[in-house]
This record gives sequence, C-alpha cells and structure tokens, in this order.
Amino acid sequence: MKRTNITIVITLVLTVLYMSTQASSQSRGQIANPNGTALVEKLPDKVQGIRLTKGRVKLKPGYKFVKAENGSVTVARIKGSGGIVGTWSCSCDKAGGCTVVISTTFLVCGNKGCTGTCALGTTVDGVKKEIIRF
Repeated sequence: MKRTNITIVITLVLTVLYMSTQASSQSRGQIANPNGTALVEKLPDKVQGIRLTKGRVKLKPGYKFVKAENGSVTVARIKGSGGIVGTWSCSCDKAGGCTVVISTTFLVCGNKGCTGTCALGTTVDGVKKEIIRF
C-alpha cells in the first residue's frame, strides 16, 4: 500500500513538472525571434537603465524590470533615488495585439494575435518612440 502511494505521488509530481515545462515552451513559442530589428541607432537621451545590443533592449546592472498593470514594463533603479526611469510597451502595426515579455536581462514582444508585426517602444516625455520591430 505504501509503495503504491509513493508511486502515485511521484507520478503526479512528474506530470505537473512536464505540464509546466510544456506551458513554458508554449509561451516562449509566442516570440518569433528574440532578436528583433533595431529601428534606431541609439536610444533616446532620457532613457536610463537600458542599452540597445544586437536587436535587443538589455538591462544595465543596477536596474530591474517591473511589470505594470496596463501590460507595460517600467525600468527602475534597484537602489538609490529616482525610482522609475522608463516605460516600455509593445504595439501591433495591424489588427490584434502584442505584449511585453520580460526575460531576466532583456525585453521582447510576444504576439497576442497581431496580424502584422510587433514593435517594442519606450515613452519619453509623453512621446512614444519605436525601438525594435519583431
């Protein structure tokens, strides 16, 4: 009886682990290419905590990504004053939508039914500037 219970528990744990890796693979599958095409040569002057490298927007040391309720992502200092130093979001150039996907060190756009292409952009002084197209 004890051996049967242990076998059932192990089977359940392995099933849950397998299902979670499948769900993770599916969410990664939304991202056609983690390296997009840069639409600018350099980031706007007031952008902080981010660098543009090989079609990716990468986080600099001392900063972190913070997911906002509206689907955008802010960049904030980990320590010190200043708090939030930038806002990033994704948009679709046709019908449907795109979403910001956070990696530990970079941002990309995930397709949420966009029939065109997704663009990652930042808002500086109320003006949105597209930075990378995916």
